[in-house]
Amino acid sequence: MATLIFLERQCSFGKIAFAKWIGTCLNSDSFRCCSTSNEANSTVQSTDVQEYDTAQKLEIEQLDISRMSHWHRMKVNCECPPMDEFRWQRTREALRKRYALYGRASGVDPGLLWPSSAELAEQQLEDDLWRPKLVETIEMEKAEAERKQQDRKNRMHAIELNLKNYGNLLKEYESRIQKKNAEALAIKLEKERKIREIQDFLGYAADPTDPKVVEYLEKKKQEEKKAAKLARKKAMETKLIAQVQSNMNN
Repeated sequence: MATLIFLERQCSFGKIAFAKWIGTCLNSDSFRCCSTSNEANSTVQSTDVQEYDTAQKLEIEQLDISRMSHWHRMKVNCECPPMDEFRWQRTREALRKRYALYGRASGVDPGLLWPSSAELAEQQLEDDLWRPKLVETIEMEKAEAERKQQDRKNRMHAIELNLKNYGNLLKEYESRIQKKNAEALAIKLEKERKIREIQDFLGYAADPTDPKVVEYLEKKKQEEKKAAKLARKKAMETKLIAQVQSNMNN
């Protein structure tokens, strides 16, 4: 009886050890003697999917009538195209944009994206000229405020002086208005006189665009110029005679 109990215990211990060994092999994936039917099916399915994708891509390329190059097609599909296709891709601006879009996948060395010493010096010069520092900006604002305040004082002083001379300024303004109105009235009367003169010359009310009217006005203009020239000449002669007479009397 004791012997049977001992054998049962040994058998149970063996089963437990065997179960632990099986579990260890399954967890470490080192106990694989053959592939199951499920694994074979998954392999076949993945192969079929790859072949289907390849065939579909080939069909899309054959049916594509856009005539885009491989580089542009990669851009459209949001893929990272090669950077040796065009010459402009070697510029720093293009490399910066490429690195910003694709990151490390772009294959761009980040050290090439930084400005050179000459560019930094030029940028510093531009900042000094067009982007003043905070202290300089504060001083400029203070100077601008003082200038505005001084302009306001000058304006108020001018207003006070004008208030003192309000009577004289009003008389000057009224005289200018009267002179302007008189000139406008003289021009109006002269125009009416010319219209009456043209009507008397032609014998009927003519249109200002009539060729006869234009010819008459041109002729009248030449006569007025000639008369003005003669008047100036006569005035100069009179002045010269008066000057000679005054010299003789002296």
